[in-house]
Parts: sequence; structure tokens; C-alpha cells
Amino acid sequence: MAGGGKTLEGMADGLVTETLVEAASTFFGARKALEDEIELYRRRTEELERAEAEVLRRAAALHSLLPDAAAVRGFYAALGVDPGPLPEAAAGAAPAREAVRAPFSLLPWRRYAGLLLAAYAALAEAAEAYLHGRHATGPGGRKVQTANVGQLRDWCRALNARIETLNRDQRPSGTMSFVRGLDPARQERSRLADAPIADYASSLDQELAFAPVSCPAAEHPVTPELPAAHKVREAVLAHAKTLWAADSAAARARAAAWARARGGR
Repeated sequence: MAGGGKTLEGMADGLVTETLVEAASTFFGARKALEDEIELYRRRTEELERAEAEVLRRAAALHSLLPDAAAVRGFYAALGVDPGPLPEAAAGAAPAREAVRAPFSLLPWRRYAGLLLAAYAALAEAAEAYLHGRHATGPGGRKVQTANVGQLRDWCRALNARIETLNRDQRPSGTMSFVRGLDPARQERSRLADAPIADYASSLDQELAFAPVSCPAAEHPVTPELPAAHKVREAVLAHAKTLWAADSAAARARAAAWARARGGR
């Protein structure tokens, strides 16, 4: 009987140990998985920020061909587009003239019009990649989609929902309470200390809680949807002709300044 008692006691201890290992694995495994996902999300967010910066630089290049802020908004209005925060956001960016394929024409106004269209095409291409992503070659030659507003917005919301669930359902205090419950003798000895332990557990829950991730770029994109250049080609060329007719000397000067700046890069 004594031997049998020891065997039963050993079995009970083994079950407790196994349960403790499983509880720890579940608790720390869930936290590690969430930490890894948050880190991956942050890297993708940085990628989106670089795509946003490229949009702003290309917008600045386009806007440098227009007379002033009112003319910038007039340009988008001619295309039937509300630019939203794009003009103001691009105001301090360095123009990405190197991204624009400047056309050749013998007629000065055609050169200006073609340059305006090419600058818009470069912006529309960057805006499309920023908002919806583009296919690229990833590690191992796999085709991947670049970080984009739609992807990061959905991911941010889903990730914050996971964070809220883990903070609520897998609190450190809950794991501590479960572990203490596996040792009734120790639980009884600590009964008189329940209040301070409860305070400590609450503090630990707050200290180890995951903070929600932020997604300002995804929730507040810097550019609206822009029509592809071929769809608004005639509207851009007509608008360029109007600008040229209004002040050809100024338009010629802007095109010349563009060429000088691009040649100096």
C-alpha cells in the first residue's frame, strides 16, 4: 500500500508537472507568436512609409510644373479628382524628377504638355502601388505583394483585435491563479495574502499587456485613387495647353528649370 501510495503520488506530481509545462507553453507561446506578428507588421509599416514618401516626391515633381497652390488643385479638378491632403503633404518633399521620362517635342508647348503628362503618369503609378501594392520578387524568388494601404489597414484592425483578445483572455494573473490552484496546500497558505497578491496580479496584467498598434498611414492615406495616365491623357494635355496660353513664358521657365534640375542630379 505504501508503495502504491508513492506511485499514486508520483503520478499526481507528474500530471501537475505536465499541466504546468502545457500552461506555460500556451501562455508564452501565444505571447511570442503575437510579438513576432507585431514585429512583422512594424516592418511592413516602414515599407509602406517608404512607398508614401515616394508618392510625395513624385507629387512634388508634378506640382513644380504648376504656377501655385491654386493651380495644383485646379489641375486635379480638371481630371475630376479631389486630391485631399496630397498637395499640402507634398509641399516639403524633394521632387523625384528622376522618376519621370521626359518626352521630346520640337514645339515648346508640346514639350511642356508632355512633361506634365509624364510627371502625372509617374505619380499615378506610385499612388497605385501605395494604395494597392504591386507584385515583386521576394526571398527565394517567390512573388509577393508590396506593402499597401488596403493590406495594412485590414491587418492593423485584425492585429488589434488579437491584442485585445489576448490581453483579456490570457492575462498573467489568470495563469498565476491556475498554477496556484494546482497546489491546494500552497493556495491555503497564501489565502491571508490574497489582497496584496491580487494587487500584484492586477499590476502585472497592466504591465505585461500588449499596447495596440497604430496604423495612421493605412487609416489616413496621403493620396486618393488617381486614374491611370492613359485614361486622362486628353484632359492633362488640354489643361497644359490652357496653362501655356495663360502664361507661356512662366510655363516655359518651369519646364526649363525642371530640365536644369534634372540634369544636375
